[in-house]
Amino acid sequence: MANSSPLLPTHNHANEAVPEQERVGGLKIGLIIVGVSITLPAFLVGAEILHALGWKDGLIAIGGAALILLIVGSMTMMVGGISRLSTYSLIQFSFGIRGARFINLLLALTLLGWFGVTAQMFGATCASAIHSTLGWEWSNQWLTLAGGGVMIVTAIYGFSAIDRLSRVVVPLMLILLIMGCYQVFRNYTGESLWAFSAKPNAEIHSIGVGISAVVGAFMVGVCIAPDMTRFSKRPADSIVAALCSYGTCSPLVLVIAGLPVMLSGSKDLMSAYQSIGLGLPALIILVLATWTTNVNNLYSTSLGLSQVFPRVRASVVTLLAGGVGTAVGLAGIMEYFVGFLLVLGALIPPVAGIYLVDFFWTKRRDYRLLNLQEVPSFRSITFLAWVMGAGVGLLSSYGAISLSGISALDSLLCAGAVYIAVGRFGARQAVEFKGLSL
Repeated sequence: MANSSPLLPTHNHANEAVPEQERVGGLKIGLIIVGVSITLPAFLVGAEILHALGWKDGLIAIGGAALILLIVGSMTMMVGGISRLSTYSLIQFSFGIRGARFINLLLALTLLGWFGVTAQMFGATCASAIHSTLGWEWSNQWLTLAGGGVMIVTAIYGFSAIDRLSRVVVPLMLILLIMGCYQVFRNYTGESLWAFSAKPNAEIHSIGVGISAVVGAFMVGVCIAPDMTRFSKRPADSIVAALCSYGTCSPLVLVIAGLPVMLSGSKDLMSAYQSIGLGLPALIILVLATWTTNVNNLYSTSLGLSQVFPRVRASVVTLLAGGVGTAVGLAGIMEYFVGFLLVLGALIPPVAGIYLVDFFWTKRRDYRLLNLQEVPSFRSITFLAWVMGAGVGLLSSYGAISLSGISALDSLLCAGAVYIAVGRFGARQAVEFKGLSL
């Protein structure tokens, strides 16, 4: 029988349903997701959108993205709340036992990329803040390394540690962000903000592109949301968590984080916040935001890698993955940030589109671990849908085609539609590989 201690690092329930005694309410889960949303890359996305589109169009872009994320996020969270399984277990039902290992590895590597991006931004931002406030010269690399170490230690203790961290950190971060908003409205009226001129650039030049940037930035989190909502007491708590996070707090974070950048004209986050008199509070926000987000990134990474390497202890997987993610940050992954987001917006949403269709349409919510014995090793139907969805997403990202004007949504809808069509009209003729035989 598994030890019930919530702090044992080896029990993240990667390969089993969450036991009833460890389940929590939807508000707690929502706070955790909000804590993950308040992060340096999210600040950067909000800043880029308001800087490029201005106040009016920027709000429309963020609001439109929030609506899409709320709808899709409610569905993915409901899957976790009903099944009680991690994203990586869910993927086995739709992609096959061995096929899921490829997707799980892709998701894990994606999250390691996010871990590296956030760790590098953390080191650079802290170094800049320490120099501007105290006059000390600290190495970006050493700060990145130290921050990565703290995040790894926290992530080893799993969901319980993330829950406790979020209870303290999220309210504090929200208070500090509200302080920043208050500082802005002390000096600017609503009319002056509304009239603020946009500064379009090559990357963000329209509302549709702005929506796509936000959706793409958050879609990985939406896709793996079952990792959190599987801990919910009732399936309805998933809706509470979605409304609390993607429906309200997350878009507000983008707006509040982007305001100082729009007003100051500086894309350097610390410089922008210092310009409105929030130097030290801004540093606290950024440090706490990075901590909560990267702990969640690493926790979800360990869940995925535990599926790929089931014989390795969860704590060892987390430690090694955190080391690789920190190394990626030290290597300078930020130089490829925009390209990284474009690829994510194409490759990851189709995964969510496929398992949503499979769960609600094909399997009729019948995702139970015992049923995995009947799942083939590899499902060619699913990979066909995923490849087509990813291809549409990539073409949409570069403007070659456009269905909705939002590349991440295009790839999700295309993959789901192809999966329905092939599953309905060609499932009997489709090839499904069991082991190595046809």
